[in-house]
This record gives sequence, structure tokens and C-alpha cells, in this order.
Amino acid sequence: MSFRATLHRRAKALGGSVVFAEGWDPRVREAARRVTAKRMARVTVLEQTVSTDDRRLERVASLLQSRAADRVRDDAHALELARDPLRFAAGLVALGEARVAVAGASPQPFVRSSPITHNQLTNNQLQVFADAIISAAHPAGDYRASAEYRKAMAGVLARRALSSLSSSSSLSSFSPERST
Repeated sequence: MSFRATLHRRAKALGGSVVFAEGWDPRVREAARRVTAKRMARVTVLEQTVSTDDRRLERVASLLQSRAADRVRDDAHALELARDPLRFAAGLVALGEARVAVAGASPQPFVRSSPITHNQLTNNQLQVFADAIISAAHPAGDYRASAEYRKAMAGVLARRALSSLSSSSSLSSFSPERST
């Protein structure tokens, strides 16, 4: 049995639930469809704004108020924040209504190109690529981390991934710690 098949079997046996926070993205909808088809988990797919009719909205708003009292002005503000699909998905996990929330840092892939190897890239090209990832990232902030911090971390992770390509001597001067 393959590793992936083992994971699918284990996920199905857990009987959990997953919230896909970016249901407007076709890739997310396809992933949700696959999880549902394989009956690996109960699936909730969120749209760009959580409906005010959702019975869980007030509980997520209350959670946001209790966890980030210094950043939530009042009940109305808490409800507004809770309608954000990323916050709502995280809230559902925190409340035990879902086992996993799935979300990304950007609504679209960053790179659309043919495969390349590290021997084809200069240090400058690697830095340009890392900078492009940083500028393309549009993460949402929440009570755990600001959008600015998450964007900076996207850059750090991009630089680390690109620096792992530095096994050839021509890339040895590429610095993953260069600030943007």
C-alpha cells in the first residue's frame, strides 16, 4: 500500500472534518470534491464571506473576543472579523467543530513556468524569484499573526527553499538571510 493510500485510509478511519477556507479557488473546490468522494472527512467549503445566517458565527465571534480582547472593539466588530473565512475556519477548529482547516497564503500559484534546475539560475535570479513570491503573497492577518508578519515569513521560507538549491558552487553566495 502506498504512503498516500495509507494516509487516505487513516483519515477516513478518524471520521474527522475539514474546513476549506478558500472555496472561491477552483483548486480548493477540487480538493474538497476529492476528499468528499473518497469519504475521508466531512467537508465544509467557505466562500469569500461567511453568511450571517451561519449558526456558528456568533460562537466564533465570541471566541475572537475572548482570545484577542485588545484587538476586538465590540460585538459588532467581532462578528465582522468572524465573517472572514480564514478566521472563521480557524475558529471552527478551536471550537472543536472541525479537526482541520485548510488555507494558503495566496489565491493563485506564484510560478507558472517550465521546470528549471539550480544550474540554470544565477544568484540574482534566485533573489528576484524570492522577491516575486513576497510581492505575490497576500496573507490574511488574525489573532495569531499579522498579515505583515505572514508576508515576511513567506519570504523567509522562499529564501530557505531556494537556498537549498545552492548545492552547486555557482550558487554558494546566495544568501537566504538577505532582508527585503
